[in-house]
Amino acid sequence: MSTQLLFKYKPINSTDQLVRIIDSINNNRLFFPGYKKLNDPLESSGYVIELSGYAGRGMILAVDDEDRFVAERRQQYKILSLTENCFSPSMWAHYTSEYNGICIGYWRKESFSSARKLTYINEAVHAKTANYMGFVDEDNLDQEVYESFFYKHSDWSYEKEWRIVSKQDDKFLNYSSNDLACIIFGENLSNEIRSIIINNLKVHVPMYYTKTGYRSFGINLLPISYVLNIDGSTPPFIRNADELIDDINKKTC
Repeated sequence: MSTQLLFKYKPINSTDQLVRIIDSINNNRLFFPGYKKLNDPLESSGYVIELSGYAGRGMILAVDDEDRFVAERRQQYKILSLTENCFSPSMWAHYTSEYNGICIGYWRKESFSSARKLTYINEAVHAKTANYMGFVDEDNLDQEVYESFFYKHSDWSYEKEWRIVSKQDDKFLNYSSNDLACIIFGENLSNEIRSIIINNLKVHVPMYYTKTGYRSFGINLLPISYVLNIDGSTPPFIRNADELIDDINKKTC
């Protein structure tokens, strides 16, 4: 089945983060950062864009640094990072501060239809329009800078990342309320914080929480209203994206 859902992990370590999450959901918007605010110091370096000789180029090459003209062009873009995987133990640990946060699901349509999956590489690749000397023409620079945002080192492949890349001044990506699919709460998030979020939301959307599967060696999801009891019965676990999609559709019919 093709990827129908994309997710955004969010930590909740402060009141400010809590307020921003509620604002994001209620106002149908996601922060749209510039590429220098992303967490990979090698961002876009796996896609090599070389411009022909100019004064000082040799010094840039000598210190293994980014071409300054390419860097200036990259700074014009905003990048929204998403993932296709809401069942990743490492993502829950890294991006929600050990399950003290949430993961928001969006349908990959309308506002998220332009999202594109990243290509993970072990060695840098050269720009597609580079000439026989390896240089990119100025007329193709924007096209190649845009392309560069979709390549990352294979060390990051576990993230299964998708991106929306846009050259815009807007601080947020505004999306339709129909794009919001679900909200998943990390199991270590306190009941107090969970209640604050639920009670302050203006939207009605399926909600779940994670339950670490020690014997299944993975992440399970349970409906937010389900109270886990050790009484011999099997909980209504959701263990993959297809099961999650089916459950969301049942709840929203």
